[in-house]
Amino acid sequence: MNIFYPFEWLANYLTFDLFALQVGSHLADSVQFFFYDSFKIIALIIVITHFMSLLRYYLPIEKLRDFLTKHKFYGLDYFLATIFGAITPFCSCSSIPLFIGFIEARIPL
Repeated sequence: MNIFYPFEWLANYLTFDLFALQVGSHLADSVQFFFYDSFKIIALIIVITHFMSLLRYYLPIEKLRDFLTKHKFYGLDYFLATIFGAITPFCSCSSIPLFIGFIEARIPL
């Protein structure tokens, strides 16, 4: 079973039952796609922002700042930042709150 099945069911209900659009038409497919992807994106944003909020709350910013400012990585820091940016699913939901937390903690760019 797909974990997004409830979103698909709700999108189908809204599109085909509530709005009574004809199955297989371009309009119905577009509306169903819009609802389905909107529900998925909203759910993922909620989960990821809560996760990043917990990470910001429990991450010892002072220790991280001291570690990053005292050690020279000679380019490895850019590589690690690239890897971290690549594995985060949403840049605006995970990277921006973390970046703001780093700026508030006075971690240098």
